Amino acid sequence: MTKIKSIEEIISIFSDFAEIKRDVFEGGDYKKLNRYEKKLVKIFKSFEENEEYGYYCIDELLNSHDIVILNKVATYCLALNYRVDDAENILRNIRDSKECGMSSLEAKWSLESWKKNGKFVIYRI
Repeated sequence: MTKIKSIEEIISIFSDFAEIKRDVFEGGDYKKLNRYEKKLVKIFKSFEENEEYGYYCIDELLNSHDIVILNKVATYCLALNYRVDDAENILRNIRDSKECGMSSLEAKWSLESWKKNGKFVIYRI
């Protein structure tokens, strides 16, 4: 069983991840990003194991205005089959935005994978 983190810790990890990811887009440390991706997979596992708490955390994270966070959390919604309509709308908005850069492309890929496969898998690292 995955150790459950507090909502504050989870929000902090997602915020750090978003900052690091933006830095990577500009030539930053991709190894550090990979370490955060592993942390996020562990968080996702905890959401799978404790859906009620996972849904609570997702609801809180969906209040973010950070495109990177919203993009990641929307994919978690698809993988958990939770708030799917909201997730699709978020990903479409990111995909269609001219200001979202690489996040726009990631949202496009996520939507295509979701539509093609009828499910979304969070890769185990």
